[in-house]
Amino acid sequence: MKKFVKPTPPEVTHSGNRAGTRFTNWARSCVKVVSIATASAAIGLSTQAADIVTGIVKREVWNGSDRLSIENGLVGTPSEVTFQPTFEAPSDVADNYAQRMTGVFIPATSGNYNFVISSDDDSDLFLSTDSTSANKRLIAQQPGWNATRKWVGDAGGTTANPKRDSSTWTDASGATPWAAGIPLVAGQAYFIQAVMHEGGGGDNLGVAAYLKGTPAPVDDDDAAIVTEQIGIRVPSSLTVAISPGNTTAQIGTAVRFKATLTPPASEIDDNITFHWHTNGVEVAGVTGANYSTPILDPSLNNLKVDVSVTLEHGAATAASAQSTVTVPATGNTVVWFPEVGIFPWSLSHRCRKWRGWRPSMGSQPD
Repeated sequence: MKKFVKPTPPEVTHSGNRAGTRFTNWARSCVKVVSIATASAAIGLSTQAADIVTGIVKREVWNGSDRLSIENGLVGTPSEVTFQPTFEAPSDVADNYAQRMTGVFIPATSGNYNFVISSDDDSDLFLSTDSTSANKRLIAQQPGWNATRKWVGDAGGTTANPKRDSSTWTDASGATPWAAGIPLVAGQAYFIQAVMHEGGGGDNLGVAAYLKGTPAPVDDDDAAIVTEQIGIRVPSSLTVAISPGNTTAQIGTAVRFKATLTPPASEIDDNITFHWHTNGVEVAGVTGANYSTPILDPSLNNLKVDVSVTLEHGAATAASAQSTVTVPATGNTVVWFPEVGIFPWSLSHRCRKWRGWRPSMGSQPD
C-alpha cells in the first residue's frame, strides 16, 4: 500500500457537511499540484514511497461511446482528456458520450467511509483496497439519471435510490457488502474510478465521501470529494521497451512497433506522450504506444527506430534501445520499380518478358 503524507493546506473557507476541508473556488485555483517528493523537499517532510500527484483526478471522454464499452476495454484514444480539481465533472456539456474519472482517494481520517455517486445518465463507482486498479470493486451505481448534486433524491425527485450510496448498494445476490462502511486508513492512497454514460439532455457526474456516523451530504451541497483528498498515480521512475527488436522485413511491407511501459500504462493516471524516432529524427504526429514504419523500400535498409516517453505532471522520463530494420536486397522474388512501387511476381519464369518494360507501357506482362 502506498503512503501519502498530506502537506498542511492553505487557509480556506469551509463549507459542506462532511469530513475534510472544502476549498472555495478561488482557493482551489491557488493550490499547486506537486508530486509527494517535491512537496516533501519543499516543506521538510520525510519522503514517502508514494508516486502521487495531489489535487487532481483524470477525466477522459469518448464521444459516441457508452459505459460498458469503457469498462470492458473496448474504447480507443479518448476524444478529450482533462484534469479536474474535485471529483466532479463539468455539467451540461454535450450529448451522446461516455466519460471516466480516475485517480486516488486519500482519506484525512481513518475510519469506515460511505461513498455516494450522482450522475446523468447511468454510472458505476469503483474503489480499490489499495492504490492499484487490479483490486477495484464496484461499490455504488447510478441507475437511470439524476439531477446535478442530488446526493439524496433521485431522477430529479426526492426519493432516495439505495444503489447510489455504498452503504445501501446491493450486489447481484441482494447483499449489502458495504453496509458497515468501507474501512480506510488515513493518508493511504486508494484507487477510485467512476464511469458514466450520457445519452441526451442534461449531463453531470459527481462523487462524495463521508465518514460513517457523520452527516451525509444533502441535495445541492457542493459535496464532491475535495482537492486535498484526491490525486493521480504518477511514477517517480519509468522504463520503456519496444518490440520487435532488431528485425528483417521485406520490401513492400511495414513493421509495426509497440512500446511497453514499466509500470504499465494501466497503473499511470497521468497523460503519457510517446516520442517515436527514426534515424534520430522525431516522427511528427505519432504520440501513442504504437508506430508503423512507412512501406519499406531499399532506401530504408538499416532504419533505426526508438521511442522516448514523457509525462504531463510527472518528471520521470524513459527512452528505449534502438531497433534496426533490415531490408534485404530484392533477390529473385520481387521486382522493384521506384516510380511505381513493388510488383511481387517471381522472376524465375517472367524475367525475359520484363526486359524493356516500363511503367508507361501499362499493365505487367503475363
